[in-house]
Order: sequence, then structure tokens, then C-alpha cells
Amino acid sequence: MASKYTDGKLVKAANITQKYTEKDVQDLLSCQDRINGPHYFLDHFFYIQHPVKGKLKYQAYEYQRRLVDSYHQHRFNVNLLPRQTGKCLTKDINIRIMNKITGEIREISIEDFYNMQKNSSRDEQV
Repeated sequence: MASKYTDGKLVKAANITQKYTEKDVQDLLSCQDRINGPHYFLDHFFYIQHPVKGKLKYQAYEYQRRLVDSYHQHRFNVNLLPRQTGKCLTKDINIRIMNKITGEIREISIEDFYNMQKNSSRDEQV
């Protein structure tokens, strides 16, 4: 079942058959381009749903475009990012960690992991 947004448009349901035009095929090929594909997709098909204005084409900031490049070019990324820039992470999200020596796997909150890392680096400095 499709969802209705404030602009009255419906979101296409899953597993619906669709016919592709020549333009659609060209767009798909452009999205598959190894270098410019992620940006082509971002510039042509990425929208946000504004509560008052409805469906709006997303306009990425330069740092967001650099992040897309980094994610696309490198398998692993570590980002030092400021707060309130469109990310979603709370202190009670659980992560799994593995002890490299014993192989024990534990599930702990991000907050506990952060405190554990902070305390261990403080112990190393003493």
C-alpha cells in the first residue's frame, strides 16, 4: 500500500512492474557510472519531504558531496562531524564489540563504548 504525503503524491509500492523509457535507461546507466554515478543520482533523483512545501529536490552542501565521494571510493570511513548536521545517532544505540584476545562478543551502548574508550586512553596517558 502506498503512503500519501502532503503534496498528494503517492510513493510507489514494492514489487510493482514498471516499463522503462529510453530516458530511464540512460538515467540508470548514468547512475552506474563509477566516478559520477553517485552525484548523478543525488542531483536527479534525491528528494526530501518538507512538512509545508511538500516534495523538494535535495541540494547537498559541498561537505555532503565530499562525504558521498569518500563513501563511494573507500570501503571504511571515519568521520569527525559536528552535531546537528543531518545524522542520527543516540547514546542508547547498541553496538557489538569483540575482544580480540578472547573472541568474546558483547553488545553495549554507544555511550558505554565511548566511556570505555575514554577511560582506557586516560589510563594509557598515566
